[in-house]
Amino acid sequence: LRALLQVIAEQADVVEKDIDQLYDNWFIETCQDWVVPYIADLVGFEPVHESGQPGEVTTEQSRLRNKILIPRQEVANTIRNRRRKGTLALLELISRDVANWPARAVEFYRLLSFTQHLNHLRLDRGRTVSLRRGDVLDRIDGPFDETAHSVEIRRASSTLTQGRYNIPNIGLFVWRLRSFSITQAQAHHLDSNPNRYTFSTLKNNIPLFTRPIPEDDPTQIADEFNVPVPIKLGVFKEHLDKFYGEKKSLQLWTGKNCPEEPTLIEQIVPADLSDWDNRENLPPKKKQADDLEKVAVDPQLGRIAYAPGEGPGKNENVWVLYHYGFPADIGGGEYSRPISQITPYTLGTLEFQENDLKSPEKLTSILMKKSDILMVHLRKALSLPDPGPDDAPQISAADLTDKLNRLLKGKSIYDEKYFKKVSLSDEVQLLMQQNPTGNTLAYLNRQLLEQVFPQDMSKCFAIYRVGLVKDPTNNGIELFETITDAITRWQEEEPKHAVIEIIDNREYVEQINVHVKEKRSLQIRAANRKRPAIRMVNLKGGGPDALCVSGETGSRFILDGLLISGRGLQIENDLAELSLRHTTLVPGWELENNGEPDNPGAPSLYLLNTTARVKISHSILGSILVEVDEVKADPIQIHISDSILDSTELQREDQTEPERKAIMAQENRHAN
Repeated sequence: LRALLQVIAEQADVVEKDIDQLYDNWFIETCQDWVVPYIADLVGFEPVHESGQPGEVTTEQSRLRNKILIPRQEVANTIRNRRRKGTLALLELISRDVANWPARAVEFYRLLSFTQHLNHLRLDRGRTVSLRRGDVLDRIDGPFDETAHSVEIRRASSTLTQGRYNIPNIGLFVWRLRSFSITQAQAHHLDSNPNRYTFSTLKNNIPLFTRPIPEDDPTQIADEFNVPVPIKLGVFKEHLDKFYGEKKSLQLWTGKNCPEEPTLIEQIVPADLSDWDNRENLPPKKKQADDLEKVAVDPQLGRIAYAPGEGPGKNENVWVLYHYGFPADIGGGEYSRPISQITPYTLGTLEFQENDLKSPEKLTSILMKKSDILMVHLRKALSLPDPGPDDAPQISAADLTDKLNRLLKGKSIYDEKYFKKVSLSDEVQLLMQQNPTGNTLAYLNRQLLEQVFPQDMSKCFAIYRVGLVKDPTNNGIELFETITDAITRWQEEEPKHAVIEIIDNREYVEQINVHVKEKRSLQIRAANRKRPAIRMVNLKGGGPDALCVSGETGSRFILDGLLISGRGLQIENDLAELSLRHTTLVPGWELENNGEPDNPGAPSLYLLNTTARVKISHSILGSILVEVDEVKADPIQIHISDSILDSTELQREDQTEPERKAIMAQENRHAN
């Protein structure tokens, strides 16, 4: 009887679980994968037909295919949108889902002027214009308008003159530009006046944008703090505490080489600095020695001003946090971008060459030390015989190189008890924690051998970090103060492949010249979510003091995540490949206050008698000047994708012949 009841209980459990599963299959959140297409069909979900048509669920392959074509999340969003049909916030949600553009929906009937009943006053509706509220005046006819309007009979969809303000009309304001941050970067100090700065390191006027804050409730209608909009002066005055401060839209610091003293919100004075020379717009001077120093900030032009005689000390800088508007992840910026780590196995082989061993005889004698347990471990890994009573056996450089290469392809040579006395870099320690395999394991083995024998093996890969701010992620790794110092170390150590990584947002004013030797590579890049600026030094007066790069056969040079101004990039000789990724070579070299190029027509990239293949992606640059022997040399390959190529100067139809000749003469001077 007990056995019979056990069988009945098991079947009862099966039936009960099936009933529970049938109930779960009613809901998109808990249903089984094969049920998703049926729920999608019930709610009218339309899959992307270009990707293929959903099939039957009779086979496992069909179920997996439908799981891709009809994702659960999309069906769940469709159900959510169906339930919220007719609500205003749904328009904003659809804008984000379809185009990834933030939006604000406005019911225009709420902005109509009408006579209110005295017993049912609505103080937030139909307000008259207050001339004392500058922030309200700035919002008129915009997405955040609060003033009352008379009825417009014209249709909102009219192709001639649109009418907004009527009972049935609804407007959807969308923002194509996104808000990108620049964190703790140097403000540009104007040479004309010691107390004037611009947020932009290129000295141009730049409107500051808000740092959007997501809505707490999905039914909430977005306001001007939830979307990426330029900060108006009136709104900045009214809501200073929402814009200024840590992790907000903007903030100021002072300090010599890095941000040290934050500027308090009590020191900020919103002001119109369109006229620098008008003393009425400047902040008031301190009345007493212990008073706080005031700082005028113009968010519409991105300008900073101190009172005459005040401001940072002689050797101090102003550091800024701000946000700017741009439509895409292009050019040098703080946005997250894929870091292309140049390692030997991405550019060529990991294997040792005979010339990588500086002295094979010395290396062999070190390996034959009887008393060193690490050498005993490596001898076994290399299949070398133990030393006898006589001298160490002679091994040819070719044989030793072959054994080292076989070692790279085997198991990991690391063992904690043998490597106790070896100082391993943080990168190697991090790599060991990831349990590498394949090429990554071979790369790790080579790095271990190079750090065991630093004087006897040439480096295959090296990374040099530049910056003055102590980054906690560096774990004590040596930092170079300038890019030139890092290049000097790279030239001394001569690794095959190297990366110079800049870890802060400083402005580096340097003269950089690089020569990449045969079959070697160098990458100069910004760390992820950093945007350093490199300003080329003007050493030759009107001459092209460009960032000069030359190379030998098979060499490569890469720029990644940088902003370069002052001059262009000049490529010479037999460099095999030039890559520009997420980099800005400022068109026209510099910018004026109004954003116009300082040197119209000046090339950003010079390709002088070189055969380099040029790859440009997600970058901004000016014109490209190519000088090659058209008879003897093949055309240069230039691949440009997802980038902006700005000539900075157009030949207008109304230009006279003398004007064209003057422009051509100026271009020739820059080229020479």
